[in-house]
Amino acid sequence: MQDGFISINGVSQYIDFRFTLNYTILIPTVPFVYIIPTIVIMWKVYRGYHNQSSNLTKLTLDGHLYALLMFYFVANISFFFTDFLRFNIPVSGLVTSLCAGISPNRYFTLLIAIGDYMNYCILILPFLVSVVRIIILSFAYNQKKVPYENKQNRNQLFFRFEHVL
Repeated sequence: MQDGFISINGVSQYIDFRFTLNYTILIPTVPFVYIIPTIVIMWKVYRGYHNQSSNLTKLTLDGHLYALLMFYFVANISFFFTDFLRFNIPVSGLVTSLCAGISPNRYFTLLIAIGDYMNYCILILPFLVSVVRIIILSFAYNQKKVPYENKQNRNQLFFRFEHVL
């Protein structure tokens, strides 16, 4: 015991622990049922966006919106795996003897920091997507081609959004 912290490092009961498989251990693997198809779908979105010609890409999806969508996906997947490694794997008992056999280090702290950072990214990205969508509605790519009277309507639309905020 060191500074009120009890460690399993070097304790023979934990080093000699033998893992047994039962149904309660398999429950943490249920999220993989939807995570794997999500990864496949996002990979298809990524490939489809990058395989289009540049003119068609600009028409179908804004580049900034696409970048935020991809970063949101990466943040979600990263958070899922750090959360899985932080909570589900240790609770299952798969790594009990391994953790008892190695000396304490900062890798687990790094895992927690990455997971918390990704959690904050997940919280802020929907707000950023909304801001990008308002900017897309307010300022078109082809604004030089828009007649003067439509520019006034565009400014009125932007000011309506500004009053809501």
